[in-house]
Formats: sequence, C-alpha cells, structure tokens
Amino acid sequence: MVAKRFISSIPSNMSELLNVSAIKRLQDKAVERVVVAVSGGVDSTALLHSVAAATVVSRLEALHVNHGLVANADQLERAAQKSCKASQVPMTTIAVDVSTGGSLEASARKARYRAFRDFLQSGDLLLLAHHLDDQVETLLFRLFRGSRVVGLEGMPAERPVGRATLYRPLLQHSRSDILTYARDQGLAWVEDESNAHTTPDRNYIRHSVLPTIEARWPGVRNRLLTRLKHDSRARDLLDKQSFMLLDSLRLDTDCLNLVGLQELEIDTLVDLLGAWLSALELPMPPGNFLREVAAAIVSNRRVGVNFGELEVRQNRDRLYALRRLPTADKYPFALSVGQINVSGGSVTNRVVQGSGLREDDYTVRFRKGGETLRQGCSKSLKNLFQESGLPPWLRDRLPLIYRNKELVALAGVPGWGFSMQIAEGYVATAQESGFAVSLHLEDRL
Repeated sequence: MVAKRFISSIPSNMSELLNVSAIKRLQDKAVERVVVAVSGGVDSTALLHSVAAATVVSRLEALHVNHGLVANADQLERAAQKSCKASQVPMTTIAVDVSTGGSLEASARKARYRAFRDFLQSGDLLLLAHHLDDQVETLLFRLFRGSRVVGLEGMPAERPVGRATLYRPLLQHSRSDILTYARDQGLAWVEDESNAHTTPDRNYIRHSVLPTIEARWPGVRNRLLTRLKHDSRARDLLDKQSFMLLDSLRLDTDCLNLVGLQELEIDTLVDLLGAWLSALELPMPPGNFLREVAAAIVSNRRVGVNFGELEVRQNRDRLYALRRLPTADKYPFALSVGQINVSGGSVTNRVVQGSGLREDDYTVRFRKGGETLRQGCSKSLKNLFQESGLPPWLRDRLPLIYRNKELVALAGVPGWGFSMQIAEGYVATAQESGFAVSLHLEDRL
C-alpha cells in the first residue's frame, strides 16, 4: 500500500535536515512520487526519517538495492525495512548482479543506477542521501582521475535519471550533522562493512587522503567547496554556450555533424563533446579521453575509441556516441519465424504478404570475405556496404541468409537505415508470402 501524505503549506516543525528550498522541491506539482533510496546505513536512514517526519509529499516510497557484495548485505536490507516500517513508508527491494570485471566500485554503481532506471517512472523524484563530505570526496576523486576538463566538479544537486529526476537534498550537511540528527532522533542503522576498507578509491580518499590534507591545511574542505561553487557558476555559463552550439551541429540524438566539428578549435570541441555526452546521460569520461577524440577530429583522423560501455565512432561525415556492443557471435543457425537473440541484439523474421524473401528453408551465416549478391549482376558485399553507408564495424555482424550454398539475402538493420537486400529470383511475388528479416542492435542511444 502506498503511503499518502498531504499538506497545504510548509510545516513549522519540519526536519532540520531539509531546508526550505528542499521542502519546496519535494512539493513541486510536477512531482508525482518521491522515492527515497535507502541502504540501511545512517545517511539514507536519516534522510528517510526527515522526509517522512516533514510530511510534505503526496506519495512517498522507498527503494533498496541489494548488491550482495558485503557479508552484512542482508542485515543492511533488514535495517532498511525496519526504518521504512517505523516511518510507515512502503519499500521495494531490487537484488542486482554486479560484474566482477574491472572496478568493483564502478560495476556496483552501474548496476545500482540500472535498477533505479528500471524502477522509476516519469514524474518520480529519486532522493539520494549524499552529503557535504561525499561532495568533497567526489571532487577529489574526479580531480585525481582527470574526469573533467574545465575546473572542479562535484555531484550535481539534481539531474535526470532515466524517465525521472535524481535529487540530493542533503549536500549542505556534513557527515557529522547527519550522525547527530540520527542519534538525536533515536534512529537505528547498520554500518556497511565495506566502508572501512581502503581498497575502493573513494574510501581511500576518505580514510587516508583527506585526514592527511586536513592535518596540514585545516579548513580545506570549506575552501574546496567555495571553489567548487565558483567553478560551477562558470561551468553553467560555458555549458549554456556549448548546448547552443551543440543544437546547431546535432543531426540525431546520438549523432553530430563531423564537418562542422572539424571547424572548431580543440578546446571548444572538448567542451562541446562533454556537453553532448552529458545530454545523453552518459558517465563523463576522463578529460584525456575527450581530448583524444577532439584531437582526432581536428586532425582529420578516423575516430574509433571507447571508454567503458561508451564508443565514439565516425561513419562518413557523422560522429556517433554509441553503446559498446559485446563481441559478435558468428555461429550459423536456421532461419525461423520470430525473434532470435544474438550478441548485442536480436534477429527478427516476420512473415509479410507480397514482398520480402520468398518463403523457403534458409540458414543464417556471417561474413568471411569475398561474398557476392546477385542483383542484376553479381555485386560484392564490400561495394554494396559502401554504397549503402552501413558502418564498417557492423558489417561482420550482419546476418547473411543462404539457401544451401547460395547467398540469397542480407538482413536489414533498421537502426542504421540499411534495408533488407534480396537476390534476383528470390523476391516474393504479390501472391506469395515472404520473410522480412532484420537485425536490431542495442548500440544506438
């Protein structure tokens, strides 16, 4: 049952963790549901309590993501359930699988945000309990990692997440402020065992780097945050300029005019690429990655680089930001009606009347090189791909349809404007049923 909370004005006894600005944001008429992300730890427990106690939202729920990475993961979930029950807030739990390849910290974050996007709906406001200390740690983490090109950058107070909006109402409070609130309110929580480990980068910054810096320069946190505010204002102005330029060069959501990009100076281009990836809601890659892309563009070198799940590639006079596809499977299989999953997408075969590939028994294979398709005269696949503009990196993924040993058709790729190609003599007549075969990939944003 969904908790219902109605109020006509801001209460005089509102939670001391929520300032007037935060209260007004939660009461925004465009917000249909407030979802508090609860971990079972002190920060999110205090946030949930403060929102529930302030009774300022019409629909309040909680979401717990169980990563299963720490020994006390189930204990954290029970603690989250207990705090939600105490505040009479319904809680949904989502268990996620975290990839063990690469950075475990990054993989956990990726799985968590995927769960957020799957759960959230349009009109939702997702509350996260990040605070001032988290902001400083994030600032240093990104600075050491070289994530941004211009100035200092921490976590934004608000940004899109899937169809909803993410909001951090506690960024003005320190960890000690939140701990004091939780103790004063008699709240119960569980410490995440992984917080004490210094292997993760952020924990290392928290336990080893910041104490060393503060011992030498007391008050450094406040100075960093002051500089962050100055840089943020400057960046907002720069982002507005970049987005205006971006609109003039955008050919599609994930595609820019490469010729126009080549006319820009490299620093302007770096800012523009950052604005583009930000608009696509993609994790911001390191500054050296953006500079590598920009340098290739201005020097007219072919662009083909990746960062995590992001790929930036060019095809003809266009630059694309794409999801990185897994290695292609190249195992032959019998063509059947319906959908067949392949690496990075699926092959769909529909029965159509009076068009398509004449119905028969066919096998799907993949390119080895030297294949030709008979359309009036034999045409090499290489020439056919060049004429159609199918990107080179997709050509080995394209399903080739054979009848016995003869290549009779190529599947269409709707996401790239490549239509199905059928050999002479194999097109269904107006009185016949035919196959419409297409490859649907998960690369386009």
